[in-house]
Amino acid sequence: MRKTVALGCVFFYLGFSMAVGQGVGDVKEVLCQGESRSHIQGVDADDSGIYWSFATDLFKTDWDGRVLAHQSVPNHHGDCCLREGKLYVSVAWFTPEGKLPYLFVYDSRDLKLLEKIRVDAIPTGFDGITWKDGFFYLTEGKGSPDVKTPGNWLHQMTEDFQWVKKYYIPGETIYGIQAMTYAHGNFWLGTYGKLGTIQTDSTLQTVAHHPLGVAVGIFGLPASPEGHPRFMVAEVVRKENGLQTARLRYVVFQNGKLTWQY
Repeated sequence: MRKTVALGCVFFYLGFSMAVGQGVGDVKEVLCQGESRSHIQGVDADDSGIYWSFATDLFKTDWDGRVLAHQSVPNHHGDCCLREGKLYVSVAWFTPEGKLPYLFVYDSRDLKLLEKIRVDAIPTGFDGITWKDGFFYLTEGKGSPDVKTPGNWLHQMTEDFQWVKKYYIPGETIYGIQAMTYAHGNFWLGTYGKLGTIQTDSTLQTVAHHPLGVAVGIFGLPASPEGHPRFMVAEVVRKENGLQTARLRYVVFQNGKLTWQY
């Protein structure tokens, strides 16, 4: 699900509402006040706050970045997606059996773990996750930076994670597609390496590549008054104490390009 912020109003976007004390134009960035020994891998948000998925920590903050809830989590948590009060997080779970493909499901109110779902339909694991028109979409992972195959697979699954179909996304990536969202009629796929952000249409046909990277998290905002698609995009923040946090920055798509606004 995707959301917005508004000044003194309530906006509706993809069926959800948000009312907070500042407008989109005032949200230059949001710094997560939580700290982790690992890096950020995904973000999402709703009217109650922002969800930050680090490889070993989950945080929920308000829209000023103040921590509302925190859970230490098993390595390696990845991208996340909100759906009807639940936060779905892709997990490459390192166990004595090896690295297993799981989704961990958390209560969005307090980040309490509700369920672990093993997804054997994607045995190599997955990273990016988003929701579109009654289906989840998950991006198949690549287990090593040395795996530089000239393409990527994206899997469509039902709400109870039954496999439906897979789509081929051309282009050489490192570790595959890391984070993603569906917003403004397009998928936006974040990768490491030269491809940057892959933009596809609603049928997953590639439209463009953008140098502005969204590989560690992105979610959509309503279009600007001029009709330009808008987003919040995550960035890694390394701290002097050796720990890490993250920030969200405001991005607009206009004239065929993703551009930072601040």
